[in-house]
Amino acid sequence: MLNLRIRMNHYLTSRSFLVGLISVLISLPINLATTTATSEQETAPYSCNMCCHGPSGQPGISGVPGTPGGLGPPGAPGSKGDRGIRGARGQKGEPGNEGLKGDKGSEGFPGKQGPLGPTGPLGAKGNNGSQGEKGEPGLKASQSRKSAFTALRTTHVQTTEWVISFTSMEINIGNDFDKNTGKFTCRISGVYFFMFSFMSFAPPQPYVKLKLNGRVITTAHRNEPNPNDQIGSGATVQLNVGDQVWLTNEKRRLYGNSNHPFTFTGFMIYDMD
Repeated sequence: MLNLRIRMNHYLTSRSFLVGLISVLISLPINLATTTATSEQETAPYSCNMCCHGPSGQPGISGVPGTPGGLGPPGAPGSKGDRGIRGARGQKGEPGNEGLKGDKGSEGFPGKQGPLGPTGPLGAKGNNGSQGEKGEPGLKASQSRKSAFTALRTTHVQTTEWVISFTSMEINIGNDFDKNTGKFTCRISGVYFFMFSFMSFAPPQPYVKLKLNGRVITTAHRNEPNPNDQIGSGATVQLNVGDQVWLTNEKRRLYGNSNHPFTFTGFMIYDMD
């Protein structure tokens, strides 16, 4: 008991009075039980340690929490989190530095013509140009409503030539006949007469057609093997402006020279305008 009092006085004077009090209360039942057991052992001849313990003590009061421990080592990296929601668009940044000059692009299409500029002073007079080729004779006032022609062919017409062309013109009033194409083009609506004539040259037998816009008007041919003969044909037709008349060779060889030319004639009988 003396030891108990000394310990009590010691704990009362200590800063950790509460902690000491708790320790004393925990050890008190053990000391009392030990003292009682010693007295009983002096009077009893025999005792069993298995059945001579005192009752269990009451749980003590929890101690004062200790001071926080130091910072522990870093843990292992965690797994990658889910992608967050896209944030709002940020403000426009400052312009960057000027880049390098790019390659020259392809040439664009010409632009629209600009407005006419103000009239300035006249420039210096230019040099005279070279003289042009002589043109076709113009129409006189008395010839403007007339049309007539005679074309000549002074060379043979070969079997491969289809539309018959001519080598020269005897007359061409109104310039309505083109000797290079062999076609007459109507300039004035009216009634016209056309005829053609050539020397037959056998064999083979000649065969020529007069056509209006591709339609056959009349023909001239010979089936008898007569070696030389002058043959021809003609027709009167009504034409509108733009109609064309020409001759075709049906894959035969036709005779023509300066003494016996192939001729094609046409003229307007009267106009219908």
